[in-house]
Amino acid sequence: MIRKAGVPLCRRYESSTDSPATTAVTSFDHRYSPGASGGVVIFDDNVARTDFAAGWTSQGNPGALYDTLAWSNSNTTLVAADNESDDISSLPFYALNVYAGGVS
Repeated sequence: MIRKAGVPLCRRYESSTDSPATTAVTSFDHRYSPGASGGVVIFDDNVARTDFAAGWTSQGNPGALYDTLAWSNSNTTLVAADNESDDISSLPFYALNVYAGGVS
Protein backbone atom coordinates (compact mmCIF):
# COMPACT_ATOMS: atom_id res chain seq x y z
CA MET A 1 0.00 0.00 0.00
CA ILE A 2 1.12 3.52 -0.67
CA ARG A 3 1.17 5.63 2.47
CA LYS A 4 1.10 9.41 2.61
CA ALA A 5 2.34 10.84 5.89
CA GLY A 6 0.85 8.12 8.00
CA VAL A 7 -1.00 4.85 7.98
CA PRO A 8 -4.01 4.63 5.66
CA LEU A 9 -7.31 3.48 7.07
CA CYS A 10 -9.45 0.64 5.77
CA ARG A 11 -12.05 2.07 3.40
CA ARG A 12 -13.69 -1.16 2.38
CA TYR A 13 -13.13 -4.85 3.00
CA GLU A 14 -14.83 -7.91 1.62
CA SER A 15 -14.43 -11.56 2.58
CA SER A 16 -14.02 -14.04 -0.25
CA THR A 17 -17.10 -15.97 -1.31
CA ASP A 18 -15.08 -19.20 -1.20
CA SER A 19 -12.96 -18.60 1.90
CA PRO A 20 -14.05 -16.28 4.73
CA ALA A 21 -10.42 -16.15 5.97
CA THR A 22 -9.43 -14.44 2.69
CA THR A 23 -10.19 -10.73 2.66
CA ALA A 24 -9.72 -7.95 0.12
CA VAL A 25 -9.00 -4.52 1.58
CA THR A 26 -8.89 -1.07 0.00
CA SER A 27 -7.55 1.83 2.00
CA PHE A 28 -7.93 5.59 2.16
CA ASP A 29 -6.51 8.61 3.90
CA HIS A 30 -9.13 11.23 4.69
CA ARG A 31 -6.47 13.95 4.84
CA TYR A 32 -5.87 13.80 1.09
CA SER A 33 -7.80 14.00 -2.13
CA PRO A 34 -8.40 11.55 -3.59
CA GLY A 35 -8.89 9.63 -0.38
CA ALA A 36 -8.85 6.12 -1.87
CA SER A 37 -5.15 6.20 -2.57
CA GLY A 38 -3.86 2.96 -1.09
CA GLY A 39 -4.77 0.29 -3.61
CA VAL A 40 -6.04 -3.22 -2.89
CA VAL A 41 -4.36 -5.88 -0.76
CA ILE A 42 -5.48 -9.49 -0.22
CA PHE A 43 -5.12 -10.95 3.28
CA ASP A 44 -5.25 -14.60 4.35
CA ASP A 45 -5.84 -14.99 8.08
CA ASN A 46 -4.63 -11.39 8.61
CA VAL A 47 -1.41 -11.90 6.63
CA ALA A 48 -1.00 -9.76 3.51
CA ARG A 49 -0.15 -11.43 0.21
CA THR A 50 2.98 -10.07 -1.48
CA ASP A 51 1.48 -8.63 -4.68
CA PHE A 52 -1.06 -5.81 -4.50
CA ALA A 53 -2.94 -3.58 -6.91
CA ALA A 54 -1.43 -0.12 -6.49
CA GLY A 55 -3.80 2.80 -6.16
CA TRP A 56 -3.10 6.48 -6.71
CA THR A 57 0.63 7.08 -7.12
CA SER A 58 2.68 8.76 -4.43
CA GLN A 59 3.43 11.62 -6.81
CA GLY A 60 -0.27 12.39 -7.26
CA ASN A 61 -0.31 11.14 -10.84
CA PRO A 62 -3.58 9.64 -12.00
CA GLY A 63 -3.93 6.04 -11.04
CA ALA A 64 -6.63 3.60 -10.08
CA LEU A 65 -9.00 4.50 -7.25
CA TYR A 66 -10.64 1.49 -5.66
CA ASP A 67 -13.51 2.79 -3.52
CA THR A 68 -15.79 -0.21 -3.67
CA LEU A 69 -15.02 -3.94 -3.75
CA ALA A 70 -16.97 -7.11 -4.47
CA TRP A 71 -15.90 -10.68 -5.12
CA SER A 72 -17.18 -12.45 -8.22
CA ASN A 73 -18.76 -15.87 -7.83
CA SER A 74 -15.28 -17.30 -7.23
CA ASN A 75 -12.17 -16.23 -5.38
CA THR A 76 -10.20 -15.50 -8.57
CA THR A 77 -11.84 -12.20 -9.59
CA LEU A 78 -12.45 -9.08 -7.59
CA VAL A 79 -14.41 -6.17 -9.03
CA ALA A 80 -13.88 -2.60 -7.92
CA ALA A 81 -15.05 0.87 -8.84
CA ASP A 82 -14.08 4.49 -8.30
CA ASN A 83 -16.86 6.55 -6.77
CA GLU A 84 -14.77 9.63 -5.90
CA SER A 85 -14.84 11.18 -9.35
CA ASP A 86 -16.97 14.26 -9.93
CA ASP A 87 -18.26 12.96 -13.26
CA ILE A 88 -20.39 9.93 -12.38
CA SER A 89 -21.03 9.17 -16.06
CA SER A 90 -17.39 8.17 -16.53
CA LEU A 91 -16.58 6.27 -13.34
CA PRO A 92 -14.13 3.44 -14.04
CA PHE A 93 -14.92 -0.18 -13.25
CA TYR A 94 -12.10 -2.66 -12.64
CA ALA A 95 -11.86 -6.45 -12.79
CA LEU A 96 -8.84 -7.56 -10.75
CA ASN A 97 -7.15 -10.95 -11.01
CA VAL A 98 -6.69 -12.64 -7.62
CA TYR A 99 -4.06 -15.39 -7.38
CA ALA A 100 -1.90 -17.10 -4.76
CA GLY A 101 0.63 -14.23 -4.75
CA GLY A 102 -1.92 -11.43 -4.42
CA VAL A 103 -3.94 -9.29 -6.79
CA SER A 104 -3.29 -7.40 -10.03
